[in-house]
Amino acid sequence: MVRLQVRQAELAPFAMNICTSIVGRTKAEVLNQVKALVAEKPDVLEWRADFYEDLKASEQVKALAGEIREAAGEIPVIFTIRSEREGGEPIQLQEAEKVALIETLAATGALDIFDYELSGGKAHIETVKAAVQAYGAKLLLSFHDFDKTPEPDVLQTILSDCEAYGADIGKVAVMPHTSRDVLQVHEVTLAAVENARIPLITIAMGRLGAPTRITGASFGSALTFAAGEQSSAPGQVPLGLMQGVQQVLGDDAGRLS
Repeated sequence: MVRLQVRQAELAPFAMNICTSIVGRTKAEVLNQVKALVAEKPDVLEWRADFYEDLKASEQVKALAGEIREAAGEIPVIFTIRSEREGGEPIQLQEAEKVALIETLAATGALDIFDYELSGGKAHIETVKAAVQAYGAKLLLSFHDFDKTPEPDVLQTILSDCEAYGADIGKVAVMPHTSRDVLQVHEVTLAAVENARIPLITIAMGRLGAPTRITGASFGSALTFAAGEQSSAPGQVPLGLMQGVQQVLGDDAGRLS
């Protein structure tokens, strides 16, 4: 079974790891949130930098990344600039500028995992992968659909594409409209992890999909996202509640028979 060690966290199928997001708009808000979240001891932190208002000031972003690293200790940090097309906040950066910022930040060694969207295109993915992996960080390729849950074969292809592009982690997050959609996400996950050579993260969003954030590990998802001071996506369960579930389920929420 594939296991990916990133600082103190081991990402693997059926292991329930909890990530919570930093969504501050100013430096002070970001650092205050980091301090508060670190005290809650999540397995992973995510800096949702699309919320940050000074994203074009690359030297300031670089310095802030270093401060986040210092505050986070051995908790891994994911760097994410979620695009508007996939549910993120409006930003002033063009795609090439986003890629350039990731290259700059990867060289600092302050951030452990870089989330980049499959929709960014092959050329940008290759550039991001080369920069991220050259400095020992991990590449998370992601896909988000806030409108629907694609058909199972489409989801399987997306997860396979993440691996084919050389990602260290693959992620899909979709919007269900029926309970069947929610079940479909679990079924696709269970089928995909049988042959995947990288950890996979799968989520159904919104109120209907909220159970997948709790039960996802039982079907092979390697990471779930919980709400900290503020939710970064619809359907997130509060961190404290998720940690209670984590204690009940233990290290391995489920496994292939």
